[in-house]
This record gives sequence, C-alpha cells and structure tokens, in this order.
Amino acid sequence: MAYVKPSSRYLCSIKPAEAEKHLRHILNELGTLESSTHVSRINLCADFVSHENIESWGREAWITRGKKIDAHAINEKFTGWSIGLGGKISCRLYNKLLEIHTSSRTDLIPLWKETGWQEDGPSIWRVEFQLMRDMLAEHGSIGLDGVLSNLNGLWNYTTTEWLRLMLPNPDDQTRTRWSIHPLWGYISSIDWETNKSPLSRSFKATQIPGDKRILTLGASSMACLYGEAWHYRF
Repeated sequence: MAYVKPSSRYLCSIKPAEAEKHLRHILNELGTLESSTHVSRINLCADFVSHENIESWGREAWITRGKKIDAHAINEKFTGWSIGLGGKISCRLYNKLLEIHTSSRTDLIPLWKETGWQEDGPSIWRVEFQLMRDMLAEHGSIGLDGVLSNLNGLWNYTTTEWLRLMLPNPDDQTRTRWSIHPLWGYISSIDWETNKSPLSRSFKATQIPGDKRILTLGASSMACLYGEAWHYRF
C-alpha cells in the first residue's frame, strides 16, 4: 500500500515503533492495512569520540565480506572510510561533526552534549551499517517487531562476521589471526538492549590486545550510542 521513509531527524526524537504507529494511523485514513509492517532498509549507527587517528591504518586492516574499501577526503582532509557500498550490507565510518557543517544537522549537537561531549574535545565520528531488505530476509528479520528485537544480533553479525578492523602484524601473513583493533572492540561490544540475538557470533577474546597495547594506542570513549534510520513498507 505504501513505502515510507522517515527522516533521520525524526527518528532522533522518537522511537521506531512509535514512528510506525504514527504512520499506520495516517495510512488507516487512506485504506485498510491487512498485513504487518515490513522493514525495507535499516541504518544502524553509533556516534563516538576517540583519540585514535582514524586515518592511521591501511585497507589491509579491514577484513570484510564487502567488495569495496575506500578512503575519503575533502580538500585533502581525511573524512572517513566506506566499505561494501552498493551491496546488501555496507558500512561507513566518517567524521560526523565535519559532515553536519554541510548538512545542517545541528539538532545532533544537544544530543551529544547530553552524553558529555564538549565542543573543544575530540571530533565526533559515526560508524553506520546499512542493511538492505534482502539481507534482513536471509536472516528471518522482515517484520518491524522482529527487526527491533534482534538489533543486537544484527550489530554483532555486521561487526564480528561481515566486517572487522584488525591490527596489522607484519610477522603473520594470515590476517584473520591478527588482533582486533581496540577501537573495533569497543564498537562491536555495543549493547542495543534487545532480548534476542540469534545472529550473534562474537570474536574470540584471545584476539583482543592486552591492556598495555590498548593504552599505547589510546583508549576510545563512546559519546552517543544510538541511531536507526528505517524504510517501512506497508
């Protein structure tokens, strides 16, 4: 009956389930809804601050099932990475604070400040996974309720199986044996507070570098853990 794309600005002020209720109320005025809401696309993202130099590693540090790995810059200033664009799953890791200066998303700044971010501190970066309908269908998550109850599983799958950031080891040519980058350890451990996670398959704890190595690289702190962009099909 309808294909609806709520704006990300709207979804920063209301939960996805509440947004669906509002949309359903509007559509009920136009016709009869006889089926549940299907999710055509979901963008899961987390905003964070870190003293890590996001440009410090090369393409070989990414282990992914995606076909494309690209680094991006504007006016010779590094802005982030994109992995797997155009596929069923894709990821972007980019300087969100820099991006909002051109997109006018100043409504995000109060949200960041609520979590303790200070404007004179490190920049805000965003890691964002886009999952298309085909991928959701493969894992049995099409309905809105099913997707919402499996956010942990989707996040764990994308950050531990589909994509990982490693610490390159020139003494070992087998990249899958490299240690998980501490920053990725923090990102992949995000808890979306959902009860079901059938897709979860976490990396082995032995792959995480020791405390000394983490301190050498510089600890990362999460500023905001949120963000869902949805496409609904009724």
